[in-house]
This record gives sequence, structure tokens and C-alpha cells, in this order.
Amino acid sequence: MIKRLYIDQMFRHFDRTFTFENGLTGIIGPNESGKSLIVEAIRYALFGSKALRGKSEDYKKLHVELDFSVGGVDYTVVRKGAKVTLQGGDHQASGTKPVDEAIRGILGYDMHVFDVANACNQGNIEALSDMTPTARKAMVDKTVGLTALDDLIKLASQEGNALKREAEAMERGLVEPVQPEQPEFYLPSASVEPRLNEARRDLTEFNQLAGFLSRAPSEPVPPVTTTVEETAEQLQAYQEERTNLERSIHNLQIKLANIEPEAHSAADLDEFEAWMDQADRWTQKERLLAQGHICCPECSHEWPVADLGDLADVEEVRPPSMTRRELGQHRARLGNNDLIKSTEQNIAAIEQTLADMPDRSTDLLARQRWEAAEQTYQHQLAAWSEYNSGLAEKKARFEELKGIDETVATLQSELQQAQQFEKDFARYESDLEVYTEKAAEVSSLREKSAEYLKAREIIQALKVSVKTHLLPSLNKVASVLLSQMTGGERYLVEVDEDFEITIDGQRIGTLSGSGKAVANLAIRIALGQILTNRVFSVFMADEVDAAMDDDRAAYTAEALRRLTDHVGQVILVTHKRPETDHTFELKK
Repeated sequence: MIKRLYIDQMFRHFDRTFTFENGLTGIIGPNESGKSLIVEAIRYALFGSKALRGKSEDYKKLHVELDFSVGGVDYTVVRKGAKVTLQGGDHQASGTKPVDEAIRGILGYDMHVFDVANACNQGNIEALSDMTPTARKAMVDKTVGLTALDDLIKLASQEGNALKREAEAMERGLVEPVQPEQPEFYLPSASVEPRLNEARRDLTEFNQLAGFLSRAPSEPVPPVTTTVEETAEQLQAYQEERTNLERSIHNLQIKLANIEPEAHSAADLDEFEAWMDQADRWTQKERLLAQGHICCPECSHEWPVADLGDLADVEEVRPPSMTRRELGQHRARLGNNDLIKSTEQNIAAIEQTLADMPDRSTDLLARQRWEAAEQTYQHQLAAWSEYNSGLAEKKARFEELKGIDETVATLQSELQQAQQFEKDFARYESDLEVYTEKAAEVSSLREKSAEYLKAREIIQALKVSVKTHLLPSLNKVASVLLSQMTGGERYLVEVDEDFEITIDGQRIGTLSGSGKAVANLAIRIALGQILTNRVFSVFMADEVDAAMDDDRAAYTAEALRRLTDHVGQVILVTHKRPETDHTFELKK
């Protein structure tokens, strides 16, 4: 129901509050006093700007607040320019679109249904009859929920058939796995494998014994005793000493070849050096004399320009053929003759020592060969002794292990068969698990499909049941209202399944203006009682009596007053003064 309406900046209404109660409320007043604006403001509060009769720019400063209740829950909607809010119950919405959607959710229907079942707006009383039967049917179906039932029937059919096709497709791909056959004398691979590993170790031992026994060594023969008494090490040292003596002779011979003998004695070299000194002094004197002479004009005596000093008495001496470098080389050879002699003596002494040491390389080679043969003999003797040690036990073990290769082959075959069977069985169990899951899924899909198709049948039956009860109820209520509003002149309303409307057997479109108006009003109120009254028990009639004479208007007002026994609130906008429970009287 509607509890409070606040209006500001709406043409005739500025900062006004209207409080509504249950029963019949009359809104009266002269033309252009703002009576219809109250209904328009209520519709605007609920459904926004599409409920306004003018353009949006005509309502820029409009401020409307509406307190209303639905299902025992109180709500407040505020529309003030761009500020739009809704509060109440679990709803806290802000903004035009969220608030509009929230109110449609609260009511369960839109403004189109509201303007047929909850309101008869000014000049719009014949809206129901002006609609095509198809449009009337669609409007009622949508409000009652038959449209939703059609959607549910379609959804249930689509889902049921889709699930059925999915189940059939899955079932075609299902192949129940076949359990593999267990081999004869089957033993788990976990028990066969340790036995096989042990048998393989025995086979390895058997092969090693076979190889060992196949390589039996002959008893070795000791080498012939040698006649050389010294060891190879002693003979090696003796031969190395001879080699060192030969190397010493060789080195001394190289040294002797590189020693140059003396060509001059030391005295001769001293004389050569003194000669070179005299020749050098004469050369110095010649350079001084080359500077020129001075001649005496009186006696024609000449003397050198340069001071000859101690070179004045030096006589002309020509240098020897030996140079000072050669002189130095000759001095370096002094003593070489003694060195040559001592070196030749050393060579002779070593050659004598070497002559006293005979070459024993043949003895060394013979001794080395004998020692190598002896060492080989000892190794062979040790191997022969080792081979013969425990030989009887090894032969016995070899005989014991004969046939182990066949045992290994048998166990390998058993293991392979066991492993293959276990692999196949594991795959079988996995496939069986998948098959079982898929089969269960197919069964579930079939069950769900059956449930959807069953639901479709139930909803279809429900739709038939609703339609079966809806039209008789509508016709009955509308006929009572029509009889009340016409004082019994009209009494029968019939709406068929195609929503064609007849009044007392006459199509509604052929009635006079008053008859058509009162018939529309009766049907619309009846629709409201059947469709929306339990949700929003309000009916607003805006000048519905405009085309009626006084008697019919009075009958209509009385019918609306009686209607409050079933409808919580009836708001009547009129120029007349009917008997009402509450009245708002407006003035210009």
C-alpha cells in the first residue's frame, strides 16, 4: 500500500506531503488543480521518467518521495534530479537503473502491467480494450507467470533433450573393458623377481667357474741356472762406469780439439807491444807536424807550429804487421801448450783404465734374460698354485650349478608373463574405473533428462490448470463489478481463451463510450484483484467517471467503495463528490 507521498517543484505542487490510509481516498477539486499530478507522481516514484506525461526538461527540479509497503516490508524511494535511492528490507539501491530494477523485482511486474491492473490513468480507461487480444493475452500471461512457465517448459525441454542426447552420445562411446586372463601357475612378479635375481647371480657364478675351469694352466718349468755370478744390477753399474769413462775420453778429445797452441812466447809479444807503442807515438808526431811550420825571415830556419813536447825526439817507426786485437788473441793462448799436454796425458790415463776394464755387456744381457725368466717362472708358479687351490670345491660347485641357465630362462619367462598380466590388469582396472564413472555419468544424465522432461510435463499441466482457473475467475469478478457499476444494466463479462472480450454477448469495441469505459474499468479492476492485489493492494482511478452520467458515476463510486473490502487502497480522482473514507480537496 501507499503510505506517504512528498511532491516538490511539480507544476501545482510545491513542498506538499500527502498521507494515505486504507480504504477509498477521494482526490477532488476543480480543473488544473493538480489532482492527476498526484497519480503521476506516484507512478513516477515507482517507475521513473517513463511514467511522466511530459518531456524530461519539464521536470528538471522535480523532487518526489514515496513511502510504500509490499509483502509487509516498508520501502522509501526518492527521486530528486540525478539523485535516485531506494531503501527498505534487503534493498539498498542507488542510481536510476539499479532502483528501477529493484522496484520491478519487488513488485514482480513492470509499469505496463501496473497501468492495467493497479491504475487507470486519465484518458486511458479504454487501454485494455484498445489492445489486441494477443497483446492482452501476453500481458496477462506475463503477469500471472505463464510466460515464465513457457520459458520453463522450453528450458526443461531443451535441457532434458540435450542431456538425453549427451547420454546417448556418451553411451555409444562406452565399451566395457574385458578382464585379462590370468596365466596358468601365476605368481606375482614381486615374488618371482627376487628368485630371478638370485638365479642370475648363480648364473654369473656358473659362467665365471666355466671360464675359470676352461683356462687350466700347465705346471711351469724353472729356467736353466745362469753361469754369471754377478747380479744384473752389479753388471749394470760396471757397464755404466765403462760408459762414463768413454764419455770422459770423448769430452776431453772435444776439448783438446778446441785448444789453439801458442804461436809466440810472452817475450815476443812484449816486443811486439813496445813496437806498436813507438809506432803510435810516431803517428801522433806526424799529426802535429801536419799542422805546419814557421820560417824565420832572417835565417830561414823552420820549426813546427805545434808543440811536440816529449815527441820531439821520436824517430819514424812503421807499425808491425800484427794488430793489437791479434796481439790480445795471442796473449790469450799463452799457457795453452801446457793445457794441451796435460789434457793428452789425462786422455792416455783414462784409456789405460778403460783398457783394464773388459766389456761385459754380453754378461749383462744374459743375466737380465735369466732374471726375467726367473720372475716369469715365479709368477706362473704362483698362478698355478692359486688355480689348484680349492679346485675340487670349484668343480663341485660348477656341477651343482649346471642347468641354472634354463632356470633363469624359465623365471624370466614367468616374470615377463606376470608383469604383462599385471600391466594388463592394472589397465583393465583403470579402464573399468573410467567405464564405471562414465556409465554412472550416463545414468545420471538420463536421470536428469527424465527429471527435466517430467518437470516439463508438470509445468505444462500447471499452465493448463492456471488458465483453467484464471479466465472463469476473471469473468466472474468482472461481471459482478460491471453489474455494480451499471446498476444491473450490464451483468455479463466474458473473456475467452484468445482474450476476445464480450459484454452481454456484444464485442466490447461496439459499446458506447460510457458502456465501453465501465466495462474496461470492471475488467481492469478484476485483473488487479486476480493478478496483483496480493502483491500491491492498490488501485488508482483517475477521472474514470468523466464519460458517465451522474447515476452511472454514482454506481461506479459505490462499486469502488465496496472494492475496499478486497483491495487495501482505492484512490479516486474525480470532479464529483462521492462518499469516500478519506478526501484530499485541492484548490487552484
